[in-house]
Amino acid sequence: MSKPLSAKNASPRRQEASLDLPMDAPRRGESKQAWVYREIRERILKGALPSGARLPSTRSLAESWHIARSTVEAAYDQLRSEGYTAGTVGSGTYVAAVIPDNFFRAGLP
Repeated sequence: MSKPLSAKNASPRRQEASLDLPMDAPRRGESKQAWVYREIRERILKGALPSGARLPSTRSLAESWHIARSTVEAAYDQLRSEGYTAGTVGSGTYVAAVIPDNFFRAGLP
């Protein structure tokens, strides 16, 4: 017989990261995709989005930032390909445990 989960023994859920922080305006000539990528990457590098933080879904971020979902998907793909985020379709996107910039700087004096 299975025991119902209580608040005490429930498995911890990862909290979704809020990207409702103040944003810089897109730079002159910067595409929307590059802008989204830059905003998220800078938050990761500054620690506002810590390792393991779950990013909002592409749908919800696109809605809150008033841009196309495909633009957010492209920025997420770029962040994933460069090692800033990890995840799979359906499970969410998370900030990577090891940030590429920190990894490369670790060997420097």
